[in-house]
Amino acid sequence: MTTSNATQEVNRDEPVKHLRFLQESLGFTLNKLDNNLKELLYKLALFNSSFPISAATAIFGAKKVDISNLYERTLLLELNQMMFMDV
Repeated sequence: MTTSNATQEVNRDEPVKHLRFLQESLGFTLNKLDNNLKELLYKLALFNSSFPISAATAIFGAKKVDISNLYERTLLLELNQMMFMDV
């Protein structure tokens, strides 16, 4: 294994480009959602961590199938199996 002491030039615009790409990708994904799912996603963003589906249905009047739809599109990070028992 060889090592090099050569320095590399840092492109300071690279993080900005990366963030812009992420923002555009998320915007594209959100634009593909129907208005009901979009509104539900914005509401669910109020939860600070994982939540039971029953909480979202009770608080926001959400349908379990819509929550599952957002999860399957990877717009929600975590749902455990217990949450799907009544779907």
